[in-house]
Amino acid sequence: MENIKEEYLPIIDEICEKYEYNTEDKPGNKSLGTILKEITPIMLEGRSLEDRELFYDMLRNTPIEIIDTANSENVNYLHNKHYGDINKNVIEEKNVSAYNRRVAPGAYSTKPIIDDDMKIVRKKIFYISYKTI
Repeated sequence: MENIKEEYLPIIDEICEKYEYNTEDKPGNKSLGTILKEITPIMLEGRSLEDRELFYDMLRNTPIEIIDTANSENVNYLHNKHYGDINKNVIEEKNVSAYNRRVAPGAYSTKPIIDDDMKIVRKKIFYISYKTI
């Protein structure tokens, strides 16, 4: 596991800098950087290099947002922050199903980016987590 530690610690430092994650622990409150350093070895234990690389790619390309209050205003703000108006050429209908009326305690959000020919060219993603303490 020591070799894996030498492998993932620089990657966690890289993404903490890239996404400006908090790395300073406070009494009774660990930073996101510390939490990532604690959970990563557990998640990677016994995994192949290919699986570990996939995990590192996910960390590098999926920003994690932690907000204090789980409400639709905060979620809408984050969607606008990460997605903006990426599909100007597409008219989207708002889904107001019972599922979409509730704000979950965490969410993995993804949105396709569609070109003028209506083809998906890539996607944007982020993860939202709400403080529960």
